[in-house]
Amino acid sequence: MGRRLFPKRTQPIVVTGTVVFIATLLYASTMMRTISGCGHEYCVDVGEFQVALVLWGTVHYTGYPLYMFLGSPFVTALRLIGIPPAMGASLYSMLWEVLAIGGLVLLIHRLSDNIWLAGSLGLLFTVLEPVWIHGVIAEVYSFSTALSVGILYLALDLRETWSDQRGWLLALLGGIGVAHHRLLGLLLIPIGAFLLPVALRAWNAGRSKGHTLLAAGQWCGVAWLCFAAGFLPYLDIPLRIRLGTSWFYNRADTWAGFWHIFWAKEVSILMEPNTKWTVWLSALRTSFQTIISDYTLPGVILVGLATLRGWQCHETRPFTSLFLAIVLSYLLFVTFFTRAVLIQAVLIHALMSLLILVGIGLKSFQPRWQSLGAVLCLLWAGWLGTRNYPFIISLTRDLTGVGYITAVEQAEAPPGSIIMAPWGGSYFALAYAQRVEGRMSQWQIVDHRADFKGVDRVYTHFSTLYLFGPDWWAERFGEPLRITSAGPEVVMLTSEPLASPATPGIPIGDGIVLSGWEIRPIRPDALHIVTYWSALQTPSRDYSTAVYLTDREQLLQPEDLIAQSDYANPVYGWYPTSRWVPLETIREDRILSFPPQRPPKTMVIRMYWRDEEGAFHTLGQITLQKSATGWEPVPQG
Repeated sequence: MGRRLFPKRTQPIVVTGTVVFIATLLYASTMMRTISGCGHEYCVDVGEFQVALVLWGTVHYTGYPLYMFLGSPFVTALRLIGIPPAMGASLYSMLWEVLAIGGLVLLIHRLSDNIWLAGSLGLLFTVLEPVWIHGVIAEVYSFSTALSVGILYLALDLRETWSDQRGWLLALLGGIGVAHHRLLGLLLIPIGAFLLPVALRAWNAGRSKGHTLLAAGQWCGVAWLCFAAGFLPYLDIPLRIRLGTSWFYNRADTWAGFWHIFWAKEVSILMEPNTKWTVWLSALRTSFQTIISDYTLPGVILVGLATLRGWQCHETRPFTSLFLAIVLSYLLFVTFFTRAVLIQAVLIHALMSLLILVGIGLKSFQPRWQSLGAVLCLLWAGWLGTRNYPFIISLTRDLTGVGYITAVEQAEAPPGSIIMAPWGGSYFALAYAQRVEGRMSQWQIVDHRADFKGVDRVYTHFSTLYLFGPDWWAERFGEPLRITSAGPEVVMLTSEPLASPATPGIPIGDGIVLSGWEIRPIRPDALHIVTYWSALQTPSRDYSTAVYLTDREQLLQPEDLIAQSDYANPVYGWYPTSRWVPLETIREDRILSFPPQRPPKTMVIRMYWRDEEGAFHTLGQITLQKSATGWEPVPQG
């Protein structure tokens, strides 16, 4: 059927082009377009790449020099034609992934001699979860996959006809691969064993044993030089720093820092192998569960049967052995070095090799069975694509990073203030907003490693305190540490005294007064509510704070409630009343959304506590009602 559709000589071009086109459309429609905000393991470093690529900066261990060397001009060129750098970084990953997919189709066609089967397996590879996600986010694994496909294709060339020159080219490409990502070294070991007999036969042809050894030694010497040349892109790191990049990882501006990154010493403890067989079994079980999750159990069974068939046939056994060895090398790595890897990313090479084994195994069947296999793979790809789509979209359309920027941008902090975000997605988001988009230029944005000596106050998103709590800040600022809100979701931390209350305030109880409030409409269905508390003396216990909205004259029953906000402790839960310093103002901010058809008429501002039996007790509350001039307090009976 395929031969009637297209001439045989054009089938590889047409099928490969079609698969690449479909992959491009799928990835383009699901790619990450904004600064990363997702908290999944897949996204840990995405924000860093989004910032560093456009700023021509350097990134974390091991530096990924060639990825950065090629990516920065790519993202910069796209920015000149109006494509935001965050999206440009995703397009950069997409480019390498679709090139890898196209190369994989040609690779499987070479091994199976069936382009239709190769095309269906290429589409199947396209929609595998880890492959798909790394084709739509700014990460290094799509480039790794493209390099791996190139290395494998060249190895097959050398298997057919050995050439010293092309062998050196393979050594160079292998060096480039290992320089890019050390895990590509696991691919080179099986390939070396696969090619060694061919190389020895070539060197041995027409030569004595002594000459063969000499030829092998000379070739290996040149090969090592070619392999080492693959690390030359590392010169890009000091060059970028010398040219004045404003973004470089850790101490990359020193030679000690450079080698620290090169050898990944920061995570050297994670590279210690597991020594307990129970841990090995657990890691191996996790690996198999990951593969089954990616392929589904019926798919794994099909892979197993095809692999067995490929092993049984004398013609395909060497190739089956090669790709089984590749699978085994990566499985062993994640078994013995479990803490050092993101298992889903590392096993991409194993997943790719298993698909190639399917193509090899089906080669020995009759054409009609190969056609059936191609159809099954297409159906398999359709099922996996449908299953994985919601997850991919949930990551790439996650606007947490955008929301984080918006929240911090609304902080009521004076020019020159220091805004701190922990190194990672939060800091990358703010750095992207400031250094790439030109926002928040009035502030100094730092991460948690900054030197806070001599700093009297810092502003940060309240979520920072889950990682770096009050004790951490007290070590830097001293005691007593004050915490107060500086806008929705933003806190100010300082050891300096807070402002004194502007008014005597309304008594709440236990020496606490509500010294003021502000009601700011921000949307037709939302209010920004600011409350100001103070204490005449340190309260005797910890109290919770709450604000309730109702569209009735009074809040009498649960059905009357249209919106509420409770903090177990004031200031997003981080400044218990028992730590309040007398005669200082503590601010709280809340955003309350309500049904548009039920606009609020009454607001209750409450402070309460809960006893040991779980019963709630009100310390005091203030009721405000909306009038033509604003929100006015209702006289207390």
